[in-house]
Amino acid sequence: WVGATCQLDANECEGKPCLNAFSCKNLIGGYYCDCIPGWKGINCHINVNDCRGQCQHGGTCKDLVNGYQCVCPRGFGGRHCELERDE
Repeated sequence: WVGATCQLDANECEGKPCLNAFSCKNLIGGYYCDCIPGWKGINCHINVNDCRGQCQHGGTCKDLVNGYQCVCPRGFGGRHCELERDE
């Protein structure tokens, strides 16, 4: 709140609190960040962990922004390490 008697609602979006967002919506006494996919939190500052056990055959999941990548063990390939490769 601003003004001589604190009667005016300040525009909290002017300080650009939303880090990874499409937009900031000024609310009465606050604000709302419309996060882009892959981000969450009041200021869209938390990267969503997209690793959910998708990698097969002992593959390691590497979290990316709005996605993931499986790092496959030797002898396997494919998006989820589901393909057996001839060595």
